[in-house]
Amino acid sequence: MFLRVLCALFALIGLVACSPEYNWREVAISGAAVSAIFPDKPKVDEKRFIFEGETLVLSMTGTTVKSAIFAIGHAPLGARLQENAVARQALYRQVVSSFYSNFNQATPNPLPAPGELFVVTGKGPNGDMQLSAKVWITSDYLLEGIVVAPQALFPEEHATEFFAGVGF
Repeated sequence: MFLRVLCALFALIGLVACSPEYNWREVAISGAAVSAIFPDKPKVDEKRFIFEGETLVLSMTGTTVKSAIFAIGHAPLGARLQENAVARQALYRQVVSSFYSNFNQATPNPLPAPGELFVVTGKGPNGDMQLSAKVWITSDYLLEGIVVAPQALFPEEHATEFFAGVGF
């Protein structure tokens, strides 16, 4: 009897040890021809913001694993922005600059190119934080991918996997 209990205990410990903290899954981003992989089941939230008189709806699909947030933001562009490349570039600049200003950092000149990974560090409410991000702008939508976590716990390997899994 003791041997059976001991074997069951070791089997249970083995299962717990093998349960993944990062349970990757591919998710289609609602309303876009975009897919991404997330390390856990994501939730969707919406945020509205105004850019040059046009209201944009940013759908944020994201999840948190341990202390890291993994998210994809998607905002369809209205007809005026779709037809105006200069306005789309201004939107791109504003979005990228906002990541730097959120961490009280100066926006670099030149900006990272669309789709180029950039890293911003700074103070958060609980200490030093790190944000890794990519921002894309097409004629149809704005897309942003972010991973943010305490700097000392930033999951570099998982962030790399997350960004590699964004497809459109």
